[in-house]
Amino acid sequence: MLNDSLPGIREIKLYTVQDLLLELEVSTSTDLPISSKSFQTCIYICDLISKSVKFKAQQYSEFKELDPSGTFLGQTSVSNGAFAIYSVACESGLVLLKSDDGNTVFELKKILDSLDLDDTVGGKLGAYLRTFIERCLIKNFQKSGQVQVSDRLFTRFKEELKKGPFIATSALNYKIKEEKHCEPFLTTDIYLQAKDFPNPEDKYRKIVNHMPLWFGTNNVMETKAIKQLLIDAVCSSGEVNLNELFLIVKEKVKDWLVNSPLSIEYNSDTSGDSEYSLKNTLKSDNFFDNNLNYLIIEEESKRLLSKFSEEEIYFLKLKFLENKTFEEISSLIDKSTSTVGEKSKKLIAKLEKEITIIIQQNENNFDKEELVSTFINEIKYMRLVPEKM
Repeated sequence: MLNDSLPGIREIKLYTVQDLLLELEVSTSTDLPISSKSFQTCIYICDLISKSVKFKAQQYSEFKELDPSGTFLGQTSVSNGAFAIYSVACESGLVLLKSDDGNTVFELKKILDSLDLDDTVGGKLGAYLRTFIERCLIKNFQKSGQVQVSDRLFTRFKEELKKGPFIATSALNYKIKEEKHCEPFLTTDIYLQAKDFPNPEDKYRKIVNHMPLWFGTNNVMETKAIKQLLIDAVCSSGEVNLNELFLIVKEKVKDWLVNSPLSIEYNSDTSGDSEYSLKNTLKSDNFFDNNLNYLIIEEESKRLLSKFSEEEIYFLKLKFLENKTFEEISSLIDKSTSTVGEKSKKLIAKLEKEITIIIQQNENNFDKEELVSTFINEIKYMRLVPEKM
């Protein structure tokens, strides 16, 4: 589509539900013509999404392509990413879609029917439509099945290799930057059991099987566990081929698929929810599927973790994970029981303050219980044995 000029954004934002419904009533095509207000509205919303700060992850890179498409909304150039987004939305039934079994899906019509006739693109109509299209992008990447789960996880492994203490020796081979990163692993039972295994695959399997899965979410493993797994694997063998390591990880994914309380189909179009209420879903506080939501929680829990020193984290781990008494903690850190009690009181107050700040900033994404649970998981697998405090 080259050098197409559509009405400007200001004009499009004034389009009403009634305007779009009147057009659809006389249209017999399964495609929206470029001259239609419905098409112009959809392209405007898709361009907003493409240029927004959301969907930064690599799997959404096609939708963030900002090169000009040749189409304009008045004087504003529409991005290539906007048309990629529109294509996914159409495949998800945004416009009239007839399946091979004779069923029809027309989500745009459902959205329009759920609103008042005078609702505008600049108001509720635009908000509802944007929410539906954003959900299409997420669901497009969250289709059910082990292949899709593995692909998502492999993407996260590759992303972690770019950020962690690793050196790429070829496209998918890597080494550790500094040996000091291996020191905690070299003191573990896992290393002692695996170090004499004759081939790397057996070492990888021992390490992978030791790593916890994140049951109850759609992420399989926490980012922290992925990083630790990559470190342990390379420390066990000196150099790792990610493809070979990930073959072992995929075996572990099967366990997650069997045991995770959340079905993958929960986030797919095949969930079979025939009573699906579009209006209620669009009005919910959280428009995103669990996969994205849990990643947001994980990032915020890392931010929470950064507010505490290693000594403070060690203390929290002793107190809340290992349920040590003040007397037991005092002997471990070589401080009096009264000092431990005072330190505990101050740390709890600090923790509550930091949690409150994060919850206030993310009130629509998760609640306090979810954040605390994820924070506890973060420190659970940290290898902390600091000096006497």
